[in-house]
Amino acid sequence: MTKFITTGLKGLDRKIGGLATGDLIVLGARPGMGKTALAAHFAAIAASAQADGTAKEERDRRLVGGRVTYFSLAVGAALLEEMTAASQSGVFSSGCDLSKVHESDRARVVAWNERRTALPLFFDDAPRMNVDHIASRCRTLKETEGLDLVIVDYLQLLPPLRERERRSVEIGDVTRELKALARELDIAMVALSTVTRASELLEDPRPKMWDLRDSGAIEEDADTVLLLYRDEVHVERQRPFAHREPTTKSEWRVVAEWQNHMERIHGKAEILIAKCRRKFVGTVDSLYQGHLPRFQDAPKPGSVPQHLSVSGVD
Repeated sequence: MTKFITTGLKGLDRKIGGLATGDLIVLGARPGMGKTALAAHFAAIAASAQADGTAKEERDRRLVGGRVTYFSLAVGAALLEEMTAASQSGVFSSGCDLSKVHESDRARVVAWNERRTALPLFFDDAPRMNVDHIASRCRTLKETEGLDLVIVDYLQLLPPLRERERRSVEIGDVTRELKALARELDIAMVALSTVTRASELLEDPRPKMWDLRDSGAIEEDADTVLLLYRDEVHVERQRPFAHREPTTKSEWRVVAEWQNHMERIHGKAEILIAKCRRKFVGTVDSLYQGHLPRFQDAPKPGSVPQHLSVSGVD
């Protein structure tokens, strides 16, 4: 029976109905947008809900937690643990080392460290990782520990199953294997993907599904495609006079306008649902706290964003 695993973001859960077991979900973004942080958020939330035994009703779906394994070719397991600790405790510290945490925040770090031992969340950063390693590990975990959600970070770093004339065909071999594995083991498979610069050159710089690098098979095989976009990152790359000091009033005016724009978009994130076979396409607004790093639901109009009250971090 299909399970629907919560993403921890109410707006996204409403739109896509959770991460469905048996499905291949592709999460794409340009570098620096935070796709690894968002994937780690999915992992931690699902594992926490599984440990707590919690489920929630969302329209026609019962959203649950799950046992999670995160295969990372992009960053090491230690860094993923550090990111997860910071995002879930709300306290930034290298490895959540108590000696580096302000006294007022230590209780939150201690609580997280104790909770982490109970979470069914495993990070695998084995060297020379390939699809065979992922499949073998998933089958073993499914049989011995149970497994509901798998994250692969990221597609373009996986070696090809066989040499092909074009990289897009090699990526297609990989996505088909991951989708088949999702169906075989009845797990939700989230595969991260890089995105080309093509849309950044257009008037609307938000990524499109065809911007997924080596995208042909990815578009076809994916049941759901999510594209993460933060205007803050795009506008930062367009900083005026980045290589010299402004010298005239008009130049300083350009800088001031850019700074005002950056303040208006600070922390805002968009999750673009480019494809969803089970539900709807559309856009979900979110907030991103890069210093933790953490994603959360965008506040309702007139309310105060939760991240403004987080203490102990600058």
